[in-house]
Amino acid sequence: MDIQKIILDYKPNIKESSAKSYRNTIKTMIEYFNNEQFYMDYNKTMKYINSFKLTTAKNKLSSVVVLMKALNANNILIEKYSGELKKMSDAYNDFNIWFV
Repeated sequence: MDIQKIILDYKPNIKESSAKSYRNTIKTMIEYFNNEQFYMDYNKTMKYINSFKLTTAKNKLSSVVVLMKALNANNILIEKYSGELKKMSDAYNDFNIWFV
């Protein structure tokens, strides 16, 4: 699977460096789970993602959501992951408001 091409086809206006970052994140997760469709196991994927600090977890989850949307994967799982991403983004924003 050419992850970078799939993402660039889905989001043609992003920079190539962003697509490479998504690709690298996804490739790392594929290698960790030894499964190209690791994202289909929501609990295992979220346990892995939540093992990282908030900013890293948010970036990993964002990559998962973008890939799943690009692949037209399971909409119910996309909604679940998107909900978690929103929670992480809100927590990140709440934390960073103290540093403005």
